[in-house]
Amino acid sequence: SLTALREFAGKLKQLPLPLTLLTMALVPAVFEEAFFRGYLYPALRTSSTTATAIVVSAIAFGLFHAINPSPLAPERVVSTTMVGLLLGWVRWRTGSTLAGMVLHAVNNALVFIPVYYESQLAAWGIGTLHTQHLPTTWIVGGLCCVIVGVAIIYRGTRRPTT
Repeated sequence: SLTALREFAGKLKQLPLPLTLLTMALVPAVFEEAFFRGYLYPALRTSSTTATAIVVSAIAFGLFHAINPSPLAPERVVSTTMVGLLLGWVRWRTGSTLAGMVLHAVNNALVFIPVYYESQLAAWGIGTLHTQHLPTTWIVGGLCCVIVGVAIIYRGTRRPTT
């Protein structure tokens, strides 16, 4: 609920931002990537195609976020599954979990940083709660950054043989 989300944001702001980023962005990214793309993906890959391993590990990743005690957990299943597909592709393309860990940590950080800058964002007319939206130009800019990032990974990595 919105009330629970506001209470969580209030508690979060009592902690220093670096501590929040360490505990809520970096540590979960490392452990989740180690499991979903470091363990599950290769295990699935031994008995299925690369595409199947990416999709199944992404769905498991999305469903994992539904059991999270966060008030927004059920709504995050689709978006986290989509992130899981991208991270699975990065894992396949690079042959490593490290790039996925970095991307995952950045994604997580981008969820928490706006909480600390809520008043500044509000002054710009940007809300940080799910009932308010970012300006279209920011969404388009973010999408462009994703496209550029995927292109860089695509061009800068080897093509896996499997």
